Amino acid sequence: MQHRRYRLVLIASTLILALLSTSLAVRQQTSLLTAANAAAPRPTVAAERAPGPAEEAPDAPPHEHAVPLGPTPSLGAAVPPPPPPRAAIIDHERFFYEPDFYSAQIQAFLDTQPGPLKGYRATVGNREHSFAEILSSQAILYSINPKVLLALIEQQSGLLTNAAPAEEQQRFMLGYHGEDERHAGWMAQLTWARRELHRAQRDYASAQELVYADQTHSPLPPGLSLAGYAIARVLALTTSAAELPAKLDQGEQSFVATYTRLFGDPRNAPERPSAAWPSVAAPFLALPMEYVHETTSFFDHDAPFLVQNGSTWIYRGDQDAQFSYDGHDGWDFAMLPPEPVLAAADGVVVFAGNSDDGCGIAHVVIVDHQNGYRTLYWHLSRPTVEPGPVKQGETIGIAGSSGCATGPHLHFQVQYLGRDVDPAGWCGPKNGDPWANHPAGQVSVWLWRDVPSPCALPQGAIVVDTTDPGFKRVGAGWAELAPGLGGTALYVPSQLDSNNSLTIGAWRPTLPRAGSYRVLAWVPYILNGNNDARAVRYVVGHAAGSADLVEVSISHWDVASGWGWADLGVHSFDPAQAPFVGLRAVDREAGNNVWYDAVVWIPVD
Repeated sequence: MQHRRYRLVLIASTLILALLSTSLAVRQQTSLLTAANAAAPRPTVAAERAPGPAEEAPDAPPHEHAVPLGPTPSLGAAVPPPPPPRAAIIDHERFFYEPDFYSAQIQAFLDTQPGPLKGYRATVGNREHSFAEILSSQAILYSINPKVLLALIEQQSGLLTNAAPAEEQQRFMLGYHGEDERHAGWMAQLTWARRELHRAQRDYASAQELVYADQTHSPLPPGLSLAGYAIARVLALTTSAAELPAKLDQGEQSFVATYTRLFGDPRNAPERPSAAWPSVAAPFLALPMEYVHETTSFFDHDAPFLVQNGSTWIYRGDQDAQFSYDGHDGWDFAMLPPEPVLAAADGVVVFAGNSDDGCGIAHVVIVDHQNGYRTLYWHLSRPTVEPGPVKQGETIGIAGSSGCATGPHLHFQVQYLGRDVDPAGWCGPKNGDPWANHPAGQVSVWLWRDVPSPCALPQGAIVVDTTDPGFKRVGAGWAELAPGLGGTALYVPSQLDSNNSLTIGAWRPTLPRAGSYRVLAWVPYILNGNNDARAVRYVVGHAAGSADLVEVSISHWDVASGWGWADLGVHSFDPAQAPFVGLRAVDREAGNNVWYDAVVWIPVD
């Protein structure tokens, strides 16, 4: 203890000497990050990194990942296109989302119908699930309104309203006999339909043709929206070009007529904003874990359909395949069993069980947060909750590697009004988010409540960057790399503590008043060939006296690869006592990156 106090006093004394030689001017700003300044991630060392989901493919088995986007080539004869629909087949937003319509509500609806679906059950992995549970989990994962699938089933086979359907109707409830009838059976039919509806979301921008049951093909009818194309794609594979209009919106047996009888006109746009269709939320999510873990793959803003297209964009505006799985639709955290997975916010567990994600049986929890947002927790060893209310921070499962995963990790996915979004928002060029501009895309905003967005700091935040007069450095080994927060970042190769290194950086703010401030240090994610430090120690306090010095241990490795903020805590500061944050270039291993970038003081009311 005496040695620790001596070390802190020594650091403070060194800082006082350094700070006497620098101006106290501090640049204040509230918005820092632009596309040119975005911090570019660096890869982790394979031997020390939790295996990422390089093969993770809920949409398709792993070997299909290299298939390029676009329609499947047709082999049959070309035929004229069917006439265009008379109007929209289904409202664009309704195609993806239906408020508060999950397994419990689906089962309640089925219980009012004469058909047999209400009694269908199947074993998924080690657990039995009802048809309603399977439909709900599959529809959520693939951004499909479950009413769309129910309407297609009723249209094609009458299984909702027919109390005594024929065996053929039950085996081919969605009317698809292709691929040598290998999709016979209600589970296989459902899997086929949701796959085609999801691929339609992916392919719409480049789609050229429809393929029919006899393998003939035609150009798309003019005027098809994405939602209309998805419905047409599924129905075309069960009929001919001549009969497709009657399947879409012409007649009493059309999709539009069937959906209307069951649920109301699908072409009606929802009233927005409303309690059922709310606007984007203010930050409300907490990390789904007890402490920060390394992020092994980010959300890919360029077509997050779990299919490689040769391009990746993460929220900072960086485009580089080295730090994110191409096509990834969530965030992967390097968690290992038996670590608990926590609910990221209050809500209602709407699914807790097993789901077939295309190449395996995943253990899954899905939470609806009652504000238009859902969170999905994939690849668990097991869920630890049942459907019902849940509080933020409550354990909902144990991390694992179930389903389409090559190693243990948590796949954390966020959806807004049914479509996948990035909880980190978009910090690249304004109006330049590829996902928000995609036909199937959705707007992403910063949702993490515990730290601010690096591109929109709270009003009143005091920022000291390494280019400001309020930053001073002493010692040797300094190097500069771009990009960092607000410009470039500095780093020093770490030394061992036993070397008594006095290579130190210090940030000194000009605070407007005495009081409590939350202190955050930005740790950039930059590729330079070295590992990041695992256990650096920030010193927070006043240079005018050492009695209040606090030491905070941080892993630059974990923080840099995640949301970038090292949380140094809330502290009381007196501007008259020379408040500061200091960092020595020391780690438990030599030669690792110790990063120096902006430090932010946020007033706490």
